[in-house]
Amino acid sequence: MRHLDRFRGRSVDVDLLRALARDAQRGTVAARELAAVLARPVQAVTPKLRSLVNAGLASRHRAPGQLKTSSYTITDDGRDYLRRLADRERRSRSRR
Repeated sequence: MRHLDRFRGRSVDVDLLRALARDAQRGTVAARELAAVLARPVQAVTPKLRSLVNAGLASRHRAPGQLKTSSYTITDDGRDYLRRLADRERRSRSRR
């Protein structure tokens, strides 16, 4: 099940952002690696990564001489967003 949320008027694929946060601990992550982790086609992941970059939750990096291949990392704003979301989910569960 995909978890979607909104941030600064943009749709956020929370599962993708969480995968990026986990994998970014070892550095930047290629879109194809994130797609494999989520069992989604890379063509479905790339526009969602662009949305995360445009929202400031992720950043895109290109190696010198690499025009087509980008890698991504979560930003401090992205980590803060996930923390706030986790807090909100914990509060929601504790009210049940």
